[in-house]
Amino acid sequence: MQNDSPQMAGTESQPLQNHPIEKGASSTAVSITKLAELPAQTLLDERALAEIFSITTRTVRRMVSRFELPPPVRMAGRSTWITGRVLAHINNCAERAARQAEQTAARIELTVARNRPS
Repeated sequence: MQNDSPQMAGTESQPLQNHPIEKGASSTAVSITKLAELPAQTLLDERALAEIFSITTRTVRRMVSRFELPPPVRMAGRSTWITGRVLAHINNCAERAARQAEQTAARIELTVARNRPS
């Protein structure tokens, strides 16, 4: 039976470095993979999220202010994220960027077609 209760990563009771995910990778793709390998209901504090992305906690806060990460949920006075929601947010951002790229390509094609000599 699967346990759906939230787990806290990055705390003293369950340090992230003891998780089966390798620590220290700097590639964004590897970071997203590390995040995706965690159970969807894992709770991440600011330090754990920073560790996964190999960034500082200040950069985590900046990413939230730039809407690159979802806003945290305050729990016991700490900023906390649910792994599944972080991944969903990243996926939504990627889909939005793909739609914008398609729209831009369509506008460029239309402009080129209009400017071709008949």
